[in-house]
Amino acid sequence: MAQRVLIWMPPPIDGDTQAISLIEKIVGLFCEENSISIERLGQVDNFDALREFKVEKLRPIEPVEWKSFFNFYDHTYFTRTWCIREVSASQNALVLYGQTEIDFNLVALAASWFSYESEKFDAIRHMSSDRGIAHAGFMRRKN
Repeated sequence: MAQRVLIWMPPPIDGDTQAISLIEKIVGLFCEENSISIERLGQVDNFDALREFKVEKLRPIEPVEWKSFFNFYDHTYFTRTWCIREVSASQNALVLYGQTEIDFNLVALAASWFSYESEKFDAIRHMSSDRGIAHAGFMRRKN
């Protein structure tokens, strides 16, 4: 089993990394609601056990932010079987996205949250295939 996996994703063509900011905002709200630090997320075995935060706390989010979020998760990395296996088996995964680094736990938690809450976002769901989002959430599941 890999101790550490580095996930290199090429930077977006337009240099937009708003997806990472939105992921961090979603995770920050989760951590606040559950009285847990971001650093301790790696110790959480099952994200499903975490209490949801009210979607209203997340708003307003501009359409361009959602587009960036979906573009990130629509990357082919999240659909490759070997990538899914590699991250699922790792103890620690770090995403390198352009000049930005983000712990995969954050990427997975934001994806899991969106998968469960997506019916509240019908107006924007057409921006993404949802496949990458579903896979990213699955890649982190420990239980």
